[in-house]
Amino acid sequence: MLSQVSDLADLSGHELVAVREASRQMVERVDERFDASRIVVADATFKRFGLTDAALATVSSRGLLVLTADTHLHRALQERDIDSLNFNHVRLLGW
Repeated sequence: MLSQVSDLADLSGHELVAVREASRQMVERVDERFDASRIVVADATFKRFGLTDAALATVSSRGLLVLTADTHLHRALQERDIDSLNFNHVRLLGW
């Protein structure tokens, strides 16, 4: 889900280059976790949110924190006792 990170930042120039470099370095070190799409579409969140968000819900149910700007997904994850942070709440802190 690292591809979603770029949607959370409106950067250009040097800042964009820096974020992409940091992302590259992280990808090289990260232990990626995923579920096959046939498992994801069986999850209840698929009907409501689609494949990407349902994949977030299924993989994060194993104790991973989700950072999202999608209020509806954030609430749905919280209802399932999945740790989730709404990026819009972080923005309000001036981050």
